[in-house]
Amino acid sequence: MPLQNLEFGYQMYLAFSDPKIEALYQSSHKAIKDSRKQVWEDTKLFFQVEKGSPFLQCRPIIRTSNPPILPPLEMYLQDLEMVNASQPDQLENGFVNFEKCKEEAKIVQEIAYLKSGYSFPLVEDIREWLENNV
Repeated sequence: MPLQNLEFGYQMYLAFSDPKIEALYQSSHKAIKDSRKQVWEDTKLFFQVEKGSPFLQCRPIIRTSNPPILPPLEMYLQDLEMVNASQPDQLENGFVNFEKCKEEAKIVQEIAYLKSGYSFPLVEDIREWLENNV
């Protein structure tokens, strides 16, 4: 029984052993490998640590991007942590440190702005299912 497909198998072997097909395979394989390498290099550049600050390369890219984008929350959490640790909650005279509040609000507003472009249509069936089952 297995010998019935021998001619078909031989024709497939001849087709794939054709030098043109082999050259096409090699060039596509090389292109995929090169593109993966380029993506890896771009990713390393994007999150490169310089002068003690990760995300130094990605900050200008994020600030010039149009929303919606998914911001790297680690970067913004680090910024909030730095603002929180570097400034006191109250001034020496006992007043609230509004400068600290203003800097924290600026960071939160930037996150909200970057996430602002998402608009999903309401799907009535999904809404009803969520209301009834969750």
